Amino acid sequence: MKGDLNMRNYERMVKRRKLFTSVWDETKKKRDALERQAGIENTNELRDKGRPQKIRDLYFSVADPVIPRALMILEREEHDVMVQFWNKGVEEAETIVEKAQARTDIPFHVWLTAAICGFMVVAAGQVAAGLTGAIGGAVAGYFIGQGIVATYKGWARHALETARRDLDDERGDAGESIAANHMFSIDEEISGVPDNRRMPASRSSDIDDDVFSRAFANMDELTAKRAIHEAGETSPQPPNVLAGNEGRRHQREN
Repeated sequence: MKGDLNMRNYERMVKRRKLFTSVWDETKKKRDALERQAGIENTNELRDKGRPQKIRDLYFSVADPVIPRALMILEREEHDVMVQFWNKGVEEAETIVEKAQARTDIPFHVWLTAAICGFMVVAAGQVAAGLTGAIGGAVAGYFIGQGIVATYKGWARHALETARRDLDDERGDAGESIAANHMFSIDEEISGVPDNRRMPASRSSDIDDDVFSRAFANMDELTAKRAIHEAGETSPQPPNVLAGNEGRRHQREN
């Protein structure tokens, strides 16, 4: 985001963010779950600090390539949503410019206001000084009416210039977002390993769903295995085996 983002754009951005919050929250929830499953540290703080290389190192350190691939897909989807977010801002700013441009044409109610004010001044002059007052009132009314029209023109011109500056800011932010490189290449997303420049830069339409289903399907099983390993537990022997061992021991004792 540009440091000179003005308050008007900021307020629109805050309202626009509400439309995308649910998407970002869902992405973050999936990413956190996969990172916990992979046994790596949470990367939210690294993202805030702008350390993409550290995130890459963490993802590629995971032995099972399916989980890193799912994380890379989430990374791409989040980037794409961010691009949509800023493009939405450009669309909103363009609409505001169009409306401001339309307002530069002096509307009927401004002319009507100027005419009424002029008439009232003429009437007041006639009441105060007869014909002479009416003539003076007409002159004064003309300049008053022109002042009203000129004031409106100045306001409309300023509003249009402001809207155009806001649009330039929004386009600049959107351009920066679009130009930002993805953290992972398509090749890496397909293979789950650092780019070796040999994978084809193409993907089937259902690859995302397949990777996610594989990444999340084994989460319960892997969690149970990890818990057993950490606790040092072993699988109990079947009762018939225990009974056989007990019988053989009794025979040896006799």
